[in-house]
Amino acid sequence: MAKTPYISSSTSKKTPAAKKATPKTTSSRKSKTPRTLTKSPASSDQGTITSSETTLYEDNTREYYSHIEYIPQRDKFMKSDPLLTPTFSQQQDDNSNNNWSIKIGDLACIQNPTASNNTTSSNKKKTKATTPLGKLNTTSPFTVTWRACQILSFFRDKKPKKLSTKKYYLGPLQMEVRWFYNHNDLDERNKRYERKLNSNNKNMEVFESNHVVVLDASLLLGRLVLNEQTISNEDCLKYPVPTVVKSCHRYYFHNEMDIIGLYDLDNIVLRGLECSVILQKMSLSWEEVYNILDITAPSESNAADEDQLVTLPSPSTYSLFQDQVRVYYPSCTLTFPWSELKHGNLLHPTSCEKGNEWQLCVGDIVAVPCVDSTSPNGLDIITGRNKWYPYTVPWSHGQVTALYSTVDRDDVKFIA
Repeated sequence: MAKTPYISSSTSKKTPAAKKATPKTTSSRKSKTPRTLTKSPASSDQGTITSSETTLYEDNTREYYSHIEYIPQRDKFMKSDPLLTPTFSQQQDDNSNNNWSIKIGDLACIQNPTASNNTTSSNKKKTKATTPLGKLNTTSPFTVTWRACQILSFFRDKKPKKLSTKKYYLGPLQMEVRWFYNHNDLDERNKRYERKLNSNNKNMEVFESNHVVVLDASLLLGRLVLNEQTISNEDCLKYPVPTVVKSCHRYYFHNEMDIIGLYDLDNIVLRGLECSVILQKMSLSWEEVYNILDITAPSESNAADEDQLVTLPSPSTYSLFQDQVRVYYPSCTLTFPWSELKHGNLLHPTSCEKGNEWQLCVGDIVAVPCVDSTSPNGLDIITGRNKWYPYTVPWSHGQVTALYSTVDRDDVKFIA
């Protein structure tokens, strides 16, 4: 979506990085050493779905896990053609290597919750409201309809035992995920726009989103791989579940009903973790989470020119104004105020050292701060959007009629 240029009203330096919600950090608390729990054959209310779980964090109400060893649901895999090369490991002995090792941040295919038998009648309305509602055109390589997502957390609730205030048992394994939207999941306006574009990649493309929900972990089906031209059979055979390949180059905001292009495609794990509501509530710092998951922390921008808000060319005209001189310029270079954008952290990641300069010229149509402005969107306001979208402050349209600076007359030696 094309953005209208925005001029910040402040002359002080603005950090381009958007605010990032950080989990509370307890300075006196030591990082919890991960431990692996080996499950007994009947340790879950709904049957065993994992062979082991590695604890990330524990409090009075839940146990959180960084990794799990998931037992594949082979009855939901489409039968392979015996004449074709298998697309996943089909060994079914008791070897633990035949389990699927999943960690926080991984991409996965999960059964569509609205079609799941595990969805109780009391949760059907809630599930429908938290799941993309677009039509699913295929089940392959599974026998049930499925959706693409990213795993943000695993946990089990601690449920008190009857007649005891200290003893508890662990409930079913749950997972926090963020959805990847299909074309059919988009709102009607974006659907109409997308139909006008080249649709050759329509069935292969998914959109990252900030739509996060909590679901039963028994919905897990298989692996998801993004933006890979080819996947070798040798790589697929390393896993006991099918691998699905999709492309993803854009981000869909399901509340604002807006689509933007992604600048940094490789930062998908960090973008996902920062969407996690559960991780933000845990008493772990991001540094602890990154270390446990063996993830490289994002680097801060080291751009050398960020201290300079404006770069001016040679002046074109001078004029006297009382005891001062106005120096006029045809253009100037600004540091773009990304923090004033609703989703500036996605449009311009903190690790980016380029794309922060904006060439402003006399005659340009721009967005400017305006406290007394009415919403520029008018009747086009979308439910779920801030009325000042895509910015975070009141603004209005305007045209640049002059660019000038005012200096003392004595400082301009060559003017009589």
